[in-house]
Amino acid sequence: MGEVLVGDNHRSKLDVTTDLQSFALIVTAEPYYAVRRPSKVVIAENAIRPDTVGTTEAMDAKYELIDKGGYIATGYHFDSVVLNSKLSLEFFEARNAVRIAKSAGAETYAAPSYEKAVGQMKHADDMGTMKHVDRKALISVSREVVQTADDSREIAVKRIDEVLMNSDKDAEAAKLANSRARTKDEMQGRIHWRACLPDRQRLSGPRCHSL
Repeated sequence: MGEVLVGDNHRSKLDVTTDLQSFALIVTAEPYYAVRRPSKVVIAENAIRPDTVGTTEAMDAKYELIDKGGYIATGYHFDSVVLNSKLSLEFFEARNAVRIAKSAGAETYAAPSYEKAVGQMKHADDMGTMKHVDRKALISVSREVVQTADDSREIAVKRIDEVLMNSDKDAEAAKLANSRARTKDEMQGRIHWRACLPDRQRLSGPRCHSL
């Protein structure tokens, strides 16, 4: 995975090489640079042009995309810092990363990492509201925020999955225990019925009367 950076002229160019004989390429829209899996928002993919040099071969490329909504934050609100359009793209990516981490449950399931990201973001906010913004320093701090926030999001996602898995196991164990209890009750009922069977036969059998 790589990042395509857009320049001041709103254009971008990326030169890459690969040792692979066959490969496919997709470009996706992401909220920040440090995503671990691409989203489903595919905006471009490679295609063979008429003037492509070399041997071409059709292939079916498999790639894993994060579920829809995986990087979408909830509870978005604007503030005076975000409305400053002169701030760098990396700063806005940092804001997105912290917000997405919170939406993913990091505040509860990855508190230490999330709190660290919040502290770093507070530092970036302070830098962004200064009269003379040090752009390079702000970009550096913002990228640290993104990495920390995404780490907390990943931790939270894994822990939530573990909680759900354990809940399913507990529910299955309770279901099995109830089933065994019902089976035991049924067996005890049958044993009791069989134990009482001779008495029932004796009571319901033919009676002899003396003349």
